[in-house]
Amino acid sequence: MGRSIEREEAIRALLEPVLDAKGFSLVRVRIVAEEQASLQVMVQRSDGGVTELEDCANVSRAVSALLDAKDPIEGPYQLEVSSPGIDRPLMNAE
Repeated sequence: MGRSIEREEAIRALLEPVLDAKGFSLVRVRIVAEEQASLQVMVQRSDGGVTELEDCANVSRAVSALLDAKDPIEGPYQLEVSSPGIDRPLMNAE
């Protein structure tokens, strides 16, 4: 397993309980490194409702605070929180 995949799994384990408590399911965690690392967090509402922009903003604030405290990514990075939308990746059986 590559270092990036290991970090993604560690971040997933860190974020899932917080997101579950806020009523969201974690669809995907992905670290993209080009010039500056980017952490992509894809979420959806657990109740099956439409994930709105305000939902993503609330998740971003909660996730950002947790990531600042635990610091799982070395160096600066950009946090991107989004919903899967119509082109959602197939990540699990659900």
